[in-house]
Amino acid sequence: MTLDRFETALQFARTNSLENGRMDVARICADLAIVADLEKKLLLRQSPFAKSMGQAVQESVQQGIQQLQQQGTDIPEVQRAISEAQLAIEEIGSEISQRTGQFEQQGNWQFQQRGQQGQYGQSQQ
Repeated sequence: MTLDRFETALQFARTNSLENGRMDVARICADLAIVADLEKKLLLRQSPFAKSMGQAVQESVQQGIQQLQQQGTDIPEVQRAISEAQLAIEEIGSEISQRTGQFEQQGNWQFQQRGQQGQYGQSQQ
């Protein structure tokens, strides 16, 4: 999964940024790794929140990469994370579009189940 590679690249970038005294860059890398990990978990669980969170993650990754580019860092690991970012953004978009139908069906099923539980609860009273 591309998100795994992106997350790994961010972890290496964070470590090397810390070693080079670039705390600002390390924080950005850590934050991006957290949001990438969250989206990966939601996608794997087929969570109904994966779509909306994925859109936010895509935007966050784009903003984070812009910030890293503005920092002008020449740390190779940071450059690798930047190059992995676009692939991660594309994968999130692809996963969201592939699974949108699944998410909607799952959400409708859960809604129907709750409605039935409410009906049964009312008839027993």
